[in-house]
Amino acid sequence: MGSRAPGAVAQLAANPERKRLPAAANSARPNASPVLPGSYKLRFVLRQAESRRTEESGFSRRGVSARAAGLVAAVLAALVALALAAPAEAVLPRAGVFVPGKSLGGVSLGMTQADVLRLWGSKHGVCRSCVRTTWLFNYRKFEPEGTGVVFRKGRVVRVFTIWKPAGWRTDGGLTLGADVSEITRVYGALEKRVCAGYYALVRPEARAQSVFYVFGSELWGFGLTKRRASPCL
Repeated sequence: MGSRAPGAVAQLAANPERKRLPAAANSARPNASPVLPGSYKLRFVLRQAESRRTEESGFSRRGVSARAAGLVAAVLAALVALALAAPAEAVLPRAGVFVPGKSLGGVSLGMTQADVLRLWGSKHGVCRSCVRTTWLFNYRKFEPEGTGVVFRKGRVVRVFTIWKPAGWRTDGGLTLGADVSEITRVYGALEKRVCAGYYALVRPEARAQSVFYVFGSELWGFGLTKRRASPCL
């Protein structure tokens, strides 16, 4: 006789009176395993357990997929947040402000090269024929409008505009392109220094000198340099 299923064995042990089965039960199917009380229930329970394991496996896979999708979404959100939080690359301001005696477009005397890069960005040219390290920042390649910075021992000793860039002004409201009379009206009488093809109006400050470059009768540029240094470029 075939071996009994565990559930049937348990039921037989719990019900001694059922140890002997009716002969008809076995004679009906001579080649089959005996019909044991509880065996159908056992098969049903086993089928239920198998079905439950299959469902749990599916849930588990779905859970893993959901967790993976959640992780990917979190990573993407973090990357987007970092991209939004990251500062845009610095560039030369389109309408810079000259604060006489202090700064030009945010750049002051004594700043390091790193300071200038932080303010105006890394897109600049280097003057090869200049005695001191000179960086040239232009709005467009091969066009002169922009600014220049001269360094000595890695620090700014001169900063100036080039070719009357539009929109630049002083903190007192004097804009490039203004008539020369506006310079004296706003800042009073200034010392005049003649340069090659233009002249400079110089205003001495405590630790620097502010320079207003004049071409013809128009204000063409601003500059800030060390005291007693030549204002001419």
